[in-house]
Amino acid sequence: MELSKIGEVILSKSFFLNSAILTVLVRIVWSVISVLLNKIRYLWMKKVQSFVISLESSEIIDSLTRFYCLVIRYGTDNYIRDMANDKEKYDGRLRNKIIPINVRKDKENNL
Repeated sequence: MELSKIGEVILSKSFFLNSAILTVLVRIVWSVISVLLNKIRYLWMKKVQSFVISLESSEIIDSLTRFYCLVIRYGTDNYIRDMANDKEKYDGRLRNKIIPINVRKDKENNL
């Protein structure tokens, strides 16, 4: 193929349209795969711990119907700023996530 023919193909409207469509598709696929891999990595690294906290019966405790934990971030500011790599910085970003905590009463009616 001659250089003039290659130039005509590259400068044609269909070439730019096809390359734009291909770029959009690649970006969408890349974004979806990145989100899925981050979710899988988060679930794999997730550490679930159970704690038993005994709350004696009182007027405030008896009226307690829901209990939540507020997760601000994972890691300390100094570690994230000075030593963390990019993935750890992503994990240590501000979350401000509210997690419901299961509350049960025991035989003595304590929470």
